[in-house]
Amino acid sequence: TEQKAEQPEAETKYGRVRGYQFKVDTAEKSVNVFLGLPFAKPPVGSLRFSEPHPPEPWEGVRDATSYPPMCLQNKVEGQHFSDMITNRKEKVPLQVSEDCLYLNVYTPVSAGKQEKLPVSKILLTP
Repeated sequence: TEQKAEQPEAETKYGRVRGYQFKVDTAEKSVNVFLGLPFAKPPVGSLRFSEPHPPEPWEGVRDATSYPPMCLQNKVEGQHFSDMITNRKEKVPLQVSEDCLYLNVYTPVSAGKQEKLPVSKILLTP
């Protein structure tokens, strides 16, 4: 299947995702952006205060172009942090929720053959 370069797609362990490309002004390069990729089931209801469970796989292509909710925090400081990390000219309204176990993934736009790239792993602990 053919896809637009501005809407990159990637296969994850749980299903296919579609993101977008973002031009980094200072680097004069573009990156592929995939937002809101679940890494666990929402920690709500019976899963609240339990160990994370893998997310459910999905059918079709999941839209990964919107920022997911942030975990509960001070709204003023959270909005400042949101504005800082999104680095967009337009403001992205802060959404907070207990359902916040998502990753935002940024990859370089490759001009040629797919190559294996290093991945930074971040361990979040309470």
